[in-house]
Amino acid sequence: MTKLNFQMKIFKSVDSNWKQYLYTFILLQLLFILSTFWHEMGHYIPAKLLGYSPTFQYSAVHYDDKTTSLNRIDSIYSIYNYEIINDIDFPGRTEYNKLRSDLINQPFYITLLGPVLTLLTALFASFFLYYRRWKRRGTDWHFLDYLLVMISLNFSRNAYFLFLFLLRYIKGKKYLAGFSDETNIAFFLNINANYIIISLGLFAGLFLFINFFLMVPVKQRYQFLLTCLLSWIFGNFFWMMNIFELLKTI
Repeated sequence: MTKLNFQMKIFKSVDSNWKQYLYTFILLQLLFILSTFWHEMGHYIPAKLLGYSPTFQYSAVHYDDKTTSLNRIDSIYSIYNYEIINDIDFPGRTEYNKLRSDLINQPFYITLLGPVLTLLTALFASFFLYYRRWKRRGTDWHFLDYLLVMISLNFSRNAYFLFLFLLRYIKGKKYLAGFSDETNIAFFLNINANYIIISLGLFAGLFLFINFFLMVPVKQRYQFLLTCLLSWIFGNFFWMMNIFELLKTI
């Protein structure tokens, strides 16, 4: 096959499937929005259940600092500071310890559930896809199979953080992990955030590799992968409006 014939074949393929790419792109945008909403609900719901007053934005959840609890802690400390410093029992010690524990632990749970929901969603989609392909091996792919691969793109969040980590490492940055829920979780657990970014990034990258390069049929693989990549870039720029801000941190 000559180079010209090969190029013409590609153009005809793209021309005949442009509607499919467009529908895939639009669907990915909807999934991008829903996935972001789902992730933020993972912060909003525990904050609400723990008695905070969270406010929901598209890509962020803000909640108050429980000023009442802080004032109560200050009030107890002002009266029993000697007992507290010297670990002596005092009236209200149980209340004081509980208030302090809540203020330390509750933000951890609020931060944790967002990434957990995102990862569990991607894992569920991936394993459901593997089950379907095992049960239907040798048959054509259906819309649901492609949809499950798109949902598994929730893994791209951690793969992207690993990508930024590597870029920072190449440029010799001191703080490689960047700023994210994962780095906040590392702070709460008192462990190196780089370990979380690397381990979750490799874990996510493995599943993305399996889903795209071992599961998606060869005929649609690279066009589908390119559509997903373009959709992800578009989604970050137009829906999140922070891709350039993230790149500035590299």
